[in-house]
Amino acid sequence: MKITKLVFDSLASTQDYAIAEKQHFDPTSITVITAKKQYRARGTFQKHWHAPDNKNIYASLYFKISKNSYLHTLSLLMALTIQQVVAEKGVNLTVKIPNDLLLEGKKCVGILTEVFFIAAKVDVVIGLGINLDLNEADLLQIDQPAAALPPYFNPKDLLERIVARFGEHLITWQQEGFSPFLSKVENLLYYLNEEI
Repeated sequence: MKITKLVFDSLASTQDYAIAEKQHFDPTSITVITAKKQYRARGTFQKHWHAPDNKNIYASLYFKISKNSYLHTLSLLMALTIQQVVAEKGVNLTVKIPNDLLLEGKKCVGILTEVFFIAAKVDVVIGLGINLDLNEADLLQIDQPAAALPPYFNPKDLLERIVARFGEHLITWQQEGFSPFLSKVENLLYYLNEEI
C-alpha cells in the first residue's frame, strides 16, 4: 500500500489530529501522523498516556477499508506486526489482550484502534505509543509497570519498518481475514488462557 507521512514537532494528540483531519487524507494510502511531542496523549478509554518530549514513538495511522466481520482484530494485527519487527533486532515482546505489548511482563507498547463507519466503508485510525528512550524517572511516572526498548532502536527506522510490514499484513487481512495470523498471535500471548 502507498504510505503518506505527516511529521509534526508538536501536537495535542496524533490520534485526535488524525480523526479531525481524516476526510482530507488520501483514502488509497496509509497516512502516518507522527509528533515529537504530544501534550494531550491518550490511550484506551481516554486514559492519559505519559508522553515525554522527544522520546518514544508517538504515531497514528489512518486508512480506509471495506466493512467486514473481523475489524476487532486490527489491534492484534498491529501488535503482531510490531512484535515481528522488534524480534528481528533480538527483543521478544508478548501480547496482552486487547491492545498492549509487554517486555519482560512490563508495558512497552500501547495500541489504540478507533473505527468510523461511513456507508460500506470504514475509516480506521490506529494510534501507537512505543517506549524507547525512557529513564527510570520517566518509567516511574507511568501508572503501571513499564519498560522501554533498548537504546539501539532508531525511532524513524523502527516506525518505517512497522508501517511497511503492517501494510503487507493489511493486504492479506483484507483478503483472508485474521485466520492466517491467529496461531502466530496465540503463541505470543502473555496470559496463555486469554481468548482472541
